[in-house]
Amino acid sequence: MSYVGSYMWRLRQKAGDMRILTVTVDAVVTNEKSEVKLVYAPHVNGWASVGGHAEYGDTWQTAVLHELEEEAGIIAREEDLEPFAAMSGPERIFHYQDGTTQPFTLCFVVRSWEKEVEQTDKEEIPETKWVTLEEAFEMDLTESTRTLLMAYQKYLETGKFQMVDFK
Repeated sequence: MSYVGSYMWRLRQKAGDMRILTVTVDAVVTNEKSEVKLVYAPHVNGWASVGGHAEYGDTWQTAVLHELEEEAGIIAREEDLEPFAAMSGPERIFHYQDGTTQPFTLCFVVRSWEKEVEQTDKEEIPETKWVTLEEAFEMDLTESTRTLLMAYQKYLETGKFQMVDFK
């Protein structure tokens, strides 16, 4: 779904440029080579994980499934989603042209899926690529994605759900 007409767009029309709390999802998609799929997001001028705002009526699962298809061309099922982290905090602020948000994010790893197709939102995400974690950390990542990938590494090491607080 494009931004114009989305729940966030409609909310922004009412709230103006006031900071708003948002519910978001992020996904670390991995393939059989242990590479992760990153997306280039021009609106933040960097490489990012797949993710976005939940739409009215979504669940955590439907929100991330929509984002996977739109941004990365990954068609997955709910049973393919494994929650591994949550990110929140007063210093976790995203600045957009029309205002700021403080997102509360549930993060999933997706290790298998039904199929990979061309992503449907080429406007928001003009490019995607598979890279190793080591290569990812050498790229121009958004701060949030860098933190997300560090939490993913810690999850792989410990097997424990990660609570990431931005204080």
